[in-house]
Amino acid sequence: QFVAPQAQATLRAFLHDLLASGGRGVLEVPLFDRRTRPAPPGLRQVRIEANMDPVARTCRMILTDIGTEDVREDERRRAFQVLDSIDEAVLVCDAAQNIVFVNPAFTKLTGYAVEEALGRNPRFLGRPGAHPVGYHAEAMRCLRTYGRWQGEVHNRRREGTPFVASMSLTVVRDDDGTISHYIGVFSDVTARQQAEAALLKLSRELDARVAERTAELTEANRLLMLEVVERKRTEAALHESREQLRKLAEHLETVKESERTRIARDIHDELGQNLMALRIDISMLAARTSERHARLHRRVDAVLENVDTTISSVRGIMNELRPAVLDLGLQAALEWQVGEFRKRSGLDCTLALPDDAVCGAIAPAMQIVLFRSLQEALSNVRRHASATRVDVRLERRDGRLRFSVGDNGVGIPPQHRTKSESFGLIGMAQRVESLGGRFDIGQYAPGRGCMLTMDFAFPA
Repeated sequence: QFVAPQAQATLRAFLHDLLASGGRGVLEVPLFDRRTRPAPPGLRQVRIEANMDPVARTCRMILTDIGTEDVREDERRRAFQVLDSIDEAVLVCDAAQNIVFVNPAFTKLTGYAVEEALGRNPRFLGRPGAHPVGYHAEAMRCLRTYGRWQGEVHNRRREGTPFVASMSLTVVRDDDGTISHYIGVFSDVTARQQAEAALLKLSRELDARVAERTAELTEANRLLMLEVVERKRTEAALHESREQLRKLAEHLETVKESERTRIARDIHDELGQNLMALRIDISMLAARTSERHARLHRRVDAVLENVDTTISSVRGIMNELRPAVLDLGLQAALEWQVGEFRKRSGLDCTLALPDDAVCGAIAPAMQIVLFRSLQEALSNVRRHASATRVDVRLERRDGRLRFSVGDNGVGIPPQHRTKSESFGLIGMAQRVESLGGRFDIGQYAPGRGCMLTMDFAFPA
């Protein structure tokens, strides 16, 4: 008597199959509307999750009010308004991989207006032949398997200008696990790649010069002094090049940290405040409907839970970019990071810190280096070490500041420390060296864990 007439046959067939199979099933049907007959389109939908107990011949059902299509569309519209304020280009595709939404940053970056992009496959942005065969197929395989994919794609703007985009793709799934939407976020990294290519070209030119000068060393002894001078000049050029590369790496690290801070604050100031204002409004609505409108009150509570979940996700994103606890000082930041590691990994992790005066005297740049190094070290322990215990210690000894992270895992074999893809260790070493410190990985002993040590000058 509660289901709309046009859906009652479907409901009867659903119950018949449920009784016959003795299993479980899920069905969505429109509810009967007493105000109009026959039932108009856009009625409120209800989701039925049924579980049959064949022994007791009992059917248990969970019913969830999923609202009308208009209500769900209003919620999606509010979500899209949030995406409009993001500086990076955002596109949303349906299950058929056709674009259903783009934000203003997409139009600004690609030159395509909204009406030109909607309904099209995002591959219309790509440059033919710019990627190896199977590149996009492999990306889609990873996306469907793991739920996300990151990489670089070669695109072109509306007027034909090529650019390289750093793309992040994520899937959105329905309750039954099927993919309903794809979300893509990308930005232009062409300038960065050009700078890297210029540095690579400079390095190759210098290598060529070194090879040329080395070949000249086979000349007679009378040219020995000249060769020595040329070698010194070449070494000076190499030293200057490495110094430039080191300074560039430091600059890029500073820019990256600054950009993380800016993005985190933008999210906090814009998205965070909007979500909090939305939560206050919904809380007021929940209070007003608690006694007079029971069904509406339950729906408002569900919306309030969704808003709370979104606020929690936004806070998680801000913490990944730049934890707000850094503003409370190094001691609080390290304690927070260790606590998060314990909670996520379940490992025993201890933290030993000096007194507040020592922590307060550490320069902000060194605080960032220590925090990011601990973040990277704990991530490596969780992924590779197979450890059960981690000890983190910061102390001042003999006019120097010593920071160490040790575990009881499998250790890092010497051949793994110099692998080209070991960017975490390389990044830690560069950060420490940029502050004039020393970075050391303890001597390898199978099954006796690993000890990472950073040492800095720290006069009284």
